[in-house]
Amino acid sequence: MAPVDIPNAGDFFSMWRHHAYHLSEQSAVVSITTSFDCRDSLLALARSATLGGVLKLHSQLDANPNNLVLCGKFPADSPEGIQCFTLPNATVLVRIEVGTGPQYAGKARVAVRSSEPVVALAVRDDLLLAFAELPVDAEPSDPNFDSGAAQGRRLLASSCDAKQWSKAVSDKFARQHTYLRLSLTDKCNMRCQYCMPPSLYGDDNDEIKPPSANYLTADEIVTLASEFVNDLGINKIRLTGGEPTVRSDFPRIVEGIAESCGQRLGQFGITTNGVVLERHLPVMRAAGLLHVNVSLDTLVAAKFPMISNRPEAYWRRTRKLIDSLRSDPDFRLKVNCVVMRGVNDDELLDFVELTREENLN
Repeated sequence: MAPVDIPNAGDFFSMWRHHAYHLSEQSAVVSITTSFDCRDSLLALARSATLGGVLKLHSQLDANPNNLVLCGKFPADSPEGIQCFTLPNATVLVRIEVGTGPQYAGKARVAVRSSEPVVALAVRDDLLLAFAELPVDAEPSDPNFDSGAAQGRRLLASSCDAKQWSKAVSDKFARQHTYLRLSLTDKCNMRCQYCMPPSLYGDDNDEIKPPSANYLTADEIVTLASEFVNDLGINKIRLTGGEPTVRSDFPRIVEGIAESCGQRLGQFGITTNGVVLERHLPVMRAAGLLHVNVSLDTLVAAKFPMISNRPEAYWRRTRKLIDSLRSDPDFRLKVNCVVMRGVNDDELLDFVELTREENLN
């Protein structure tokens, strides 16, 4: 074991920002109960995160005094109790950042970077497991720590199931994913020529109706979203299709996701053609589904039937929705446009002008 001594903040952040370390980051967000001093809770976390002295705590490397930094090296002869540290001289950098503001208060972010991605992943998991399994009656073993943090360990351990966070979704480059897109259906109430032309998909109107038996039920979708958010570290969900609003149980899905995911869900959004969305705005507002991407391929009503194989009345509904959401401070609105040569490419500057207004991207 060889804890690393880093003399100053400049040296630490030079390593922290180096691409070899940055690309390997593994992180997790843990809940910190607000019934005791947040600094004590972070000290309790850091006390268990030293992994028996393998990682060295540095108290003044971060500009924020509430943030904690730990560093270490794991040679090839690491003890049997530390898993996966088999790569010689793999340097590990750890930052524990306390959340601030109404959205992040009561939470801390644990980030691990290493010269070896597999080591970053293993250390992140072992840190969280060590934290969750720390005996509540253990006394501090490091004299440099403040006393009286046993309560912090007890409350922290009860408020975070690190075994669940250790299953965070990562790719082969050890990057953690926090964004989930849920396709509620492949049905749509339009027949755009570039997506679902009538010649291939028929001209059924796919109006609002219950989903068929081969689709996930509303309860199954809510359960899936809850598992990803509460167990796998997802904090952003977008509902897509097809057109998600053609499901008659759309309100039930929205309310269920909001209720089951709670504050762990930082951003809730939808991609829609907007034709029938207006009737759902009260439910969406109450559920926090406030990020709305509206598909609109032309600003000229006469072009709309040629593009979508639907009447101009659909276009007017979507334009009315966009105007309504632009003036609503609760919603974050974006407009998606598929550019087609000889069809709507002459409208590019008009779309740019449209986005000059407030609350529209």
